Amino acid sequence: PTPKLTPTSYLVIWVTSLVLVFLVRQFPPDMVLMSATLFLTLSGVLSQVDAWAAFSNDVVLSVAGLGVVAHAVEKTGVIDIVFGMLLGRPRLLPIAMLRLFVPAVVMKVCISNTCMMSCLVAVIDKWSAEIGHSQAFFLLPLSYLLLISGTFATFSTSTNLIAQGLLVTHGFEGFSTFALAVPAVACTVFAAVYMILVAPLILGRFREDAKAEPGQ
Repeated sequence: PTPKLTPTSYLVIWVTSLVLVFLVRQFPPDMVLMSATLFLTLSGVLSQVDAWAAFSNDVVLSVAGLGVVAHAVEKTGVIDIVFGMLLGRPRLLPIAMLRLFVPAVVMKVCISNTCMMSCLVAVIDKWSAEIGHSQAFFLLPLSYLLLISGTFATFSTSTNLIAQGLLVTHGFEGFSTFALAVPAVACTVFAAVYMILVAPLILGRFREDAKAEPGQ
């Protein structure tokens, strides 16, 4: 028989809906989620062990560590300096994409996608205007490429760490640090080639925009 919804079920649905509304309206995520967890704990839906167990989880601590490293790199301006020296001023779009992709993928191993992209947005905006190509040719392809290359090492992205934690929690053997390196490199190379060849065709309309507005 199909289980019926209980009053507790409706309470959880109501809280979840409120959380989504507050997040869509740009309320601070930490405040919203902590308040929802506290409310569900006080109402007896969650036990204190279940509610706060994540804060003693090594996956959560590892993700927090990645956040600290990312923040430090962003504040020091290392990414701006490195890419300022490596990008140069290539005239051909495929060469420009390659010169951006290679250092970005290499540095991505120890830095989160969010940090890398947030640091590179300003760099790409200025650089693309200097070489006469729209930033659209670089931002979207680079975002996908960083997501794919993020599987290179277990610590490279939070998704890997979460998967690793679930494996260990359920009694399976976790991945070694570079267990996914070979398929990740193969997929990254294929994705880079695909982006360089196909992205300019799909995003071809931005080529005219770059010519019409050379100052941007």
